[in-house]
Amino acid sequence: MKPIPPSMTNSTGGCIVRRGESGEPIEHRLLLLLDYKYFEVFQNWLMYYKGACPEESSDRNLEIVCMDTAVAKLLQQHTSLRCSTHIPAVPSNTTTTKTGGSFKSSVWITRMEIINLLLDLKQDVLVTDTDAFWLRSPYADLSQLSEHSDIVASRGWFPMHISEEWGSTLCMGFLYIKASDFTRGLFRAVLDDMQQTDQLLRARSHYLATKNLTYVDPEHPERAAVVLSTETVAAAGSKEADDQWSLNSVLFRGNLTFPEDMVLSYRERQHTGQLAWGNDSRTYNVTLLPEALYVRNCANNLLKFLGTPLPYI
Repeated sequence: MKPIPPSMTNSTGGCIVRRGESGEPIEHRLLLLLDYKYFEVFQNWLMYYKGACPEESSDRNLEIVCMDTAVAKLLQQHTSLRCSTHIPAVPSNTTTTKTGGSFKSSVWITRMEIINLLLDLKQDVLVTDTDAFWLRSPYADLSQLSEHSDIVASRGWFPMHISEEWGSTLCMGFLYIKASDFTRGLFRAVLDDMQQTDQLLRARSHYLATKNLTYVDPEHPERAAVVLSTETVAAAGSKEADDQWSLNSVLFRGNLTFPEDMVLSYRERQHTGQLAWGNDSRTYNVTLLPEALYVRNCANNLLKFLGTPLPYI
């Protein structure tokens, strides 16, 4: 793959999250998960990133989680960057995953574990996919919006039943999380939801192989056993753990509420939703970025089917 050079860069103010009247810099980690199949895509991403954030110090923000030893070797051979020390890379010929689902599901659970780890270390986290190319620095927007919001996210449509209610969903492909008691509690709940989904998938696979309705996870014997009934086996289905599904589902169950007109202006405007969380009466903010500036839905954009389409879609 031949990289396409960035068409526009903007590093004004540096790639730093600043907060408060003093513009105090806030430490954050820029989280990417990488495996060897996507290394060329990552090289393209890195070129865009360095165009938007040319300062040498910007590389120190990177938290690159290597999902296999092959990509760790490629990273060392072709860049000055190194893998995160939080999660060791597994041998590249490993065919099994640590989840009951696919490799992709395993990646998503790993990503959520790392998010929780970094939030526990009281570090803000900026999650980006390697196919989310940075045409300009997002830090001025993130600095401004994170003043009043604990989460600032690009837009998605999945899960569809939630975007039909809200007008968009939070996309895990580009997401800023401010370290706070609220986000630590929220993302622990998201990880729990993912682990429960994965354990249910394991229980169903166990039943189909053994006809035993009781399942104890051998890798996590401390977790409660899953006891299926013959009626619930089919209902359990084969849904895999997915961080975008779980994040939006937990927020939806928590009654996150967005402005009713969001579906009509998602391209041009940011929108802030609110929810109460925990035992206190405090309200927390979640902001979605304008789709025209933070595009995560290029082909077959399902957002345009929500509500009344705009003339230029």
